[in-house]
Amino acid sequence: MNIDKAFPSKYLKAADFDDVDTPLTITRVVMEQISPDERAKPIIYFQELEKGMNCNSTNKNTIKKLYGEETDNWIGKTITLWINHDVQYKQDTVSAIRVRSRAPVPVSEPVRRSEQASQRIGDPQTLAFVLTVEGLDAAEQTLKLLEDFGYASLEAVPTAEREQFITFIQTIMRRIAATA
Repeated sequence: MNIDKAFPSKYLKAADFDDVDTPLTITRVVMEQISPDERAKPIIYFQELEKGMNCNSTNKNTIKKLYGEETDNWIGKTITLWINHDVQYKQDTVSAIRVRSRAPVPVSEPVRRSEQASQRIGDPQTLAFVLTVEGLDAAEQTLKLLEDFGYASLEAVPTAEREQFITFIQTIMRRIAATA
């Protein structure tokens, strides 16, 4: 038994989740008083869950990068929650709910293409050939690669992964140029 689950809360906490990414759809963002001695905080509610999530500064910044600073624009948007077990809080290392820095891709044609592309990603030459055969120009090829990885734009690629992703795209483009 997870001892943290023995202490129920009105709001989501790390113990409420398994160690898997959890995509959720935002239904509303409201200011609520969590405790009498603190000011009201933004709470995000989801279509899939009853409990709301206290929107801390870290998660606020991630969602703001995804969907902008106006919370009304977050309604109907999907985010992915995950549990980071290595968060430093005061003198302790704790588990905390975090928002992934990219929006989940809805299950649709782009996802099927992404699954197919991911099978080819290990071989950049094969992917370069497929993109060339499809007759896409360099800009379209870059957008297709971004879409196949679930990104709407290069800016949506997490900063830590962006340089590696750009290097990968450049490798693909060089191979495409070599086959043309």
